[in-house]
Amino acid sequence: MSVFDLDIINAFTDTLGNAKNIVVIGHKNIDGDSLGASLAVSKFFKRKNIQTKVIVPNQVPLFFNWVDDFNDILIYEKSPWTAVDYITDADVIFMIDFSDFSRIDDLADSVEVSKALKIVIDHHREPKEIADFMFVDTNSSSAAELVYDFLKIIDNSNINKDVAEYIYMGIASDTGNFMYDSVTSKTFATVSELLSHDINKSKIVSGLFNNFPISRLKFIGYLLHKKLTFVEKYQTAYITISLKEKEQYGYKSGDLENLVNMPLSLAEVKFSILFTENDDGVHLSLRSKGNFDVSNIARVFFNGGGHKNAAGGRTSVLISQIPDFLDKNIDEIFRVGNK
Repeated sequence: MSVFDLDIINAFTDTLGNAKNIVVIGHKNIDGDSLGASLAVSKFFKRKNIQTKVIVPNQVPLFFNWVDDFNDILIYEKSPWTAVDYITDADVIFMIDFSDFSRIDDLADSVEVSKALKIVIDHHREPKEIADFMFVDTNSSSAAELVYDFLKIIDNSNINKDVAEYIYMGIASDTGNFMYDSVTSKTFATVSELLSHDINKSKIVSGLFNNFPISRLKFIGYLLHKKLTFVEKYQTAYITISLKEKEQYGYKSGDLENLVNMPLSLAEVKFSILFTENDDGVHLSLRSKGNFDVSNIARVFFNGGGHKNAAGGRTSVLISQIPDFLDKNIDEIFRVGNK
């Protein structure tokens, strides 16, 4: 059953049609799903001659520089007052791939007080009511797949090659190029429709997965060789990364993309954790195979959440103390993941 109730959508169709300014917001540390879905919404409404602006909290990773509209994205941390002006003038605000104001940091302040119509399109668990209309489906492969369903209802004839390519980008990114269990027959049906627009899928896939600098490859090589720890009893692998190591290898935003998934290529591993030290503390990404639920682990131990096989969080434990922390808590962590 679709989350897009036609009666509900009809209730704000006039507002969309009469809008002069639309803002589309993606989450911090934006990924390919949030970026692709946000740009698809923006491109769709620009084709209707409505001024739209995509705004994100912080820098978009440079490996997305192949994206046509990369330079048109407004970065809040670089131009906060310009972003606030766009939000203040907005008639409609879309929030894509998140449903918690904590995911957009200080950008949330101006969004919360805005009188614009607010619409969330998301696929994460435990959404918070932060908008007038909440379209959330935790069974969807990606926010981009949901955005496609939404745009088809609004005006299917307005979906062109550019919109379709951004949707494909979002789906391919969040499914690991269609590798994850979140992919369903509906996902492939959606992709079939997108391909009918003669999209350049080779360009998209190459941009998403084959567009990194050599410094990143050397950094990943170091981390896999020197920092990967395998806990055989619990089929768990983890990597810790300090600020000093990031500085040593000239770390740039996006350099760690997909690293947390790499240990899952081992037959013996079903649970992978990446601990990364940042200026504001230790953040972590969790991934798993099969029925091992890392969203439970993120929620119980790491002030986070996400999906069954992909989640994130943070911890006050120092990066140097992570091995001791895991040694003491791995049994309970594993139990929670198997619930």
